[in-house]
Amino acid sequence: MKYYFEGYEIVAPLSIASNEPMFDADTISLKKQRSSQGAQRWELSFNIVTTTPADALLSIVDFDTVQTMTMPQLNDVNDRLSTVNYPKGAFVTGSNNKVYMIKSDASSVVDSNLYPTPPSGLTYSTVANATIRYYRDVSDLRGITFSDGILADPGAINIIEAL
Repeated sequence: MKYYFEGYEIVAPLSIASNEPMFDADTISLKKQRSSQGAQRWELSFNIVTTTPADALLSIVDFDTVQTMTMPQLNDVNDRLSTVNYPKGAFVTGSNNKVYMIKSDASSVVDSNLYPTPPSGLTYSTVANATIRYYRDVSDLRGITFSDGILADPGAINIIEAL
């Protein structure tokens, strides 16, 4: 399945990372103590196919605007959608606009089967309708590179989930 970012086809490599700040400390007996603040967001990184370099260059203007796109699913998730409604590793969107990942195969969404743990009372999208609300990462290249005067590359696109 093809996924798009602001009208441009997303191409490999695609990285989907969970940013959940953790604290790690050693006790005097050298046991590990780990804790989390309970905050989590998804961060994606990918390249795009650029057919109109001028439009790609103009996309650098709205770095402070929340955008929405279809949440990319892993190929094995898409392959398994014909046998299970919510395959493990699939992404869904809660009615709070947060993206959640299914932890094990399921016929319906159950809060205890989601990462991160959601507040109770949410409704969820189907896997096919999962979307992510995002900001462009400010560390992205804010321009475009011409490699031979014709081929244009805006560099890796990095987006962070807008919470």
